[in-house]
Amino acid sequence: MGGIAIGSVAGARRTQSSYPRFLASTNPSTVTITQTSSANVPYPRAVVTAIARLPGVTRVRSVISPYLFPLAPDGAPIGVLTPAPTPGVFASVDGLDFTQDRVTVVHGRDARLDQPNEFVATVDAARVLWAHVGQVIPMGAYTDAQTSLPGFGTAKVARHLRIDARLVGIVVVNTQLLEDDVDRFPSTSGFMFFTPALARQLPGTRARTSTGYSSAREPGASPASSNGPTRSFPPGHGGPRCRRRSWPRSSAP
Repeated sequence: MGGIAIGSVAGARRTQSSYPRFLASTNPSTVTITQTSSANVPYPRAVVTAIARLPGVTRVRSVISPYLFPLAPDGAPIGVLTPAPTPGVFASVDGLDFTQDRVTVVHGRDARLDQPNEFVATVDAARVLWAHVGQVIPMGAYTDAQTSLPGFGTAKVARHLRIDARLVGIVVVNTQLLEDDVDRFPSTSGFMFFTPALARQLPGTRARTSTGYSSAREPGASPASSNGPTRSFPPGHGGPRCRRRSWPRSSAP
């Protein structure tokens, strides 16, 4: 009986430490900042530069959330005028989700960073898209100006750029593995992750930017310059939403 109890304790300890080990293996950010911009405000490179200059910051990576939609057979973007669920779409600017806060491939392979037409997705996104690994999905990219046109959401407003995007892998996001369903965003529609090669081709303003940065400070310590990024946001950008990781001291990266 005593042996069974000791074995159970050892198993519980291994289970308790498994998620921190997994998270550390994804090269996670210490803090993630998400900001929403109004129309006609460009990608805030100055903000990213300002964050990179903060004391203790070791690396900064970003993604953008572009106006990129799956296309219906008639060429209309899906989910604009109809309640059809569509996944959240992110394009890495410089490696976020691929080299920092890496998504973990559970089926297929990772997207090659120099290929604009390759992407990976969560299982929820693949379900919403009715897609499987290897399938090509037509996607349309639109500019800010196009999203303001009366016919946007129909085939009358032609996409600025068409991408025949190939799903090459199913992935797990490091921050969502243990989240409750109520905390998942966007709902249960999942995520699509595109590469920097595509981000460089996307037109117009990006609707949302997420910036992850890692700090050399002791895990759990409050950043000494926590107001620095906020002061750096240009006019037209909403205030940032910050999320700091909670690292167990025994498993900090």
